[in-house]
Amino acid sequence: EQNKLRNLSLEDPELAGQLYSPDEQLQRLVARVYNSDEDLQLPQMSQRDTQTYEDALEIWVGEHPFLDGDTGTSSVVFQAAIAARALKGKGATSRPTALSREIEKGDAANPFLYIFCELSESPSIELAGEHVGVVYASVMASLAQGETASLHIETPDDESPNLDMDGEIEIARRDLAPVIFRFSVDPREPIRLGTYIKDTTVIAPSAWVEIGGSSETLLVAPVNIECDILEVLSSRLIVEAPRESWTDAVLLRANEFSGTPTAGVPITRNGAKLLVTWPGADAYPWNSFAANPSSIPVDDPRLDEALRRFRKFVIEFRAHGNGRLARSKDKIESGRMTKGTGESVINLMLSERIVERDQARYYLDSNRLAELTEATYADFMAYQYGPRTIDFVRKALQ
Repeated sequence: EQNKLRNLSLEDPELAGQLYSPDEQLQRLVARVYNSDEDLQLPQMSQRDTQTYEDALEIWVGEHPFLDGDTGTSSVVFQAAIAARALKGKGATSRPTALSREIEKGDAANPFLYIFCELSESPSIELAGEHVGVVYASVMASLAQGETASLHIETPDDESPNLDMDGEIEIARRDLAPVIFRFSVDPREPIRLGTYIKDTTVIAPSAWVEIGGSSETLLVAPVNIECDILEVLSSRLIVEAPRESWTDAVLLRANEFSGTPTAGVPITRNGAKLLVTWPGADAYPWNSFAANPSSIPVDDPRLDEALRRFRKFVIEFRAHGNGRLARSKDKIESGRMTKGTGESVINLMLSERIVERDQARYYLDSNRLAELTEATYADFMAYQYGPRTIDFVRKALQ
């Protein structure tokens, strides 16, 4: 497209190599698609060259191969390229408009958007908090048959809330090693998860998390969100669990909650369990889903930590074909999982045959877990530890 400049009669021939660059083209396409004014940094031109160039642009931009002849795009790939440029730009109109349009797509996200947002296996990138949901939705839309994706964001150190939050999106593949995209999020930015939230974990005690963005938001278990401020931007919340799935719970836990005033009672499907914990959660429309942590006092700090480690291991497992619950060996044996009492806890789980492992993965036996602890997946998600669970975990400290 830039070669079209060769056909223009310009007073300054150097302009042919400076104008209509690929990035300038994308900016002009962003302006057309999102009906916005973009701040273009152009070289100095004479009045005559300016008019010549503007006259040419009236034709070139409208006929650009990325467009459909109007304000739409000619393919999903080109739409992803233009949307990503808008999201990464500073346009006062185009950036929020592009974000709103991508959020509204829900589970029909563009499967190429995450590529143009430069998400890759290496190196880790810095991802804007408001883009987390649409980028993850794009990854989920790109999955091949037999693949699953999960999102995990966690504050590296609860005592240092100003540190960037660590994030990763993992694609699990049945007979192959997982693909992991790593990123960081500025803790001062709200994390916006969008309208299609599935297999998502956010453990960030100082973070502001937003879910929704259109009239309806779908959460598909397992979802575990623990943050400082939780804001629900949709009037209708639907919570689902995969059919015949052990991982059937969604936990929303916050120090402060803000919701749409017109929000009705959340809808649950396929046996999904919604668990909410924040001040005022016992009031309508959340009272039917309010969950309180275990009422059994645990005075020993090491036992309290071991219980949290046990919970962390249990809720990490996902369905992995043939009805088994599995997680990669790298994930389970990472320092994030085994620090403190974690190594003792996972060793106890192995010795008691709650988990087993091969060269690539750990596998959880949910029946054996229930036999030894009398606890369900929802119990672990809600931090509800019964006497059998506490007695079992205490053995890891002996």
